Amino acid sequence: MDNNIVRLDRLSNPIRTKKLLAEVVEVENGEATNIFLPELVREVNVYAHFTGVTPLEVGDTVLVQKFYSNYIVTNRLHRKDETSEAGIFYIR
Repeated sequence: MDNNIVRLDRLSNPIRTKKLLAEVVEVENGEATNIFLPELVREVNVYAHFTGVTPLEVGDTVLVQKFYSNYIVTNRLHRKDETSEAGIFYIR
């Protein structure tokens, strides 16, 4: 029997992608519109957000995936005033 199972490690790091940390510098409706990339020492526009990224505020640190020339926010690091458990959710 044939199947369509593909090893995830082959797809986990596509060519031309890179993961970066960034600081949110502009927000609209809880989503970042611009971020500052310390590695590049410049501000860039955000292309999209992953579903489930908690509402963002200016100054938040986010994990960003660069795909070609687009920057996609994948997650937010917890804030200094939050406990690490604040972002944990449970599946029932």
